[in-house]
Amino acid sequence: IPIAHGEVSSNCFLKPQTLRCVPDLELEEPMLFPSLAGSKFGYLNLDSFLKPWLLRTYGSTLPKNPLVDPEVATTFVADCHSRLGLAGSYGGWMEDRSRLLRGTYLEKSGNFLHLGVDFNVPSGTLVASDQIGEIIHIVNDPSTGGWGTRVDVFLGRHDTVLIYAHLEPTDICEVGMKLRPGSIFGQVGTPAVNGRWWPHLHVQAVHAETYHDLAGLPGDVLDGYGDPAQAEELAVLFPDPMQFVRLS
Repeated sequence: IPIAHGEVSSNCFLKPQTLRCVPDLELEEPMLFPSLAGSKFGYLNLDSFLKPWLLRTYGSTLPKNPLVDPEVATTFVADCHSRLGLAGSYGGWMEDRSRLLRGTYLEKSGNFLHLGVDFNVPSGTLVASDQIGEIIHIVNDPSTGGWGTRVDVFLGRHDTVLIYAHLEPTDICEVGMKLRPGSIFGQVGTPAVNGRWWPHLHVQAVHAETYHDLAGLPGDVLDGYGDPAQAEELAVLFPDPMQFVRLS
C-alpha cells in the first residue's frame, strides 16, 4: 500500500522523548499498553453515563456541553472508572456520539458515528504494536478536534491499516519502520497536543483499499467519525479494531 499523500508535518517531532523504539522487542504476551499489564480494563459506553453525571454535577440547567472542555471530560471519564472500579476502559466503535460531543466540530456535518475504539488511559501511557506491521504515515494535528499525533500502521497479513491517534509528538518512530508484536512506538498525548481531547488512544481499522482511495483525495480527508445514516456501510469499511489489539 502506498504511503498516504502529503509530507509529515515539520512540527511532528516537537517534543522528543527519552524513550526509544525497540522494534525487535518481543514480549511473551504482547499487549497494547505494556506498562498497564495486570490493570483492570472494561467496556465503557460513555454516553450511557453522561446524563446522570451531568445531573449530579450541574443540575438541570445546562446551556452547553461542558465536555467540550478536555479537563471536564477527563474528570467525567475518571468518575466513570471510579464507579466501575476500572483502571482503564475501551469502547465507542459504531456509537452515535451526538450527545457526548454536542457542540464540537462534528455539529456542522452531523457525522457523529464513531469509527474506532477509544482506550481511556492516562496521558504518557506507552503504546505498543500487537501485530507485525509497517508505519506508512505520520501526521501531527494538534488543532482543536484534530488527531494530535497520528501513526498509521499497515498490517500486511490482514490487508488493513490501523490508525493510532491522539498521541504525544515524539521522535521514537518514523515512516518505514517495521513493527513487531511488543514494539513500543508512542505515548498517549495530553490535551495540549492531542487535539484538545481527554487523554485516550483512538484506534481505527481501515481496509487497505479504502485507505488507499482516501489517501488519493486532496488533503487529509480521513476522519474518526462518519454519517450515522451510513452505519452499515461504514462498519464494513472500518471494521471493529478490537480484533487487532490485546489488552491483557
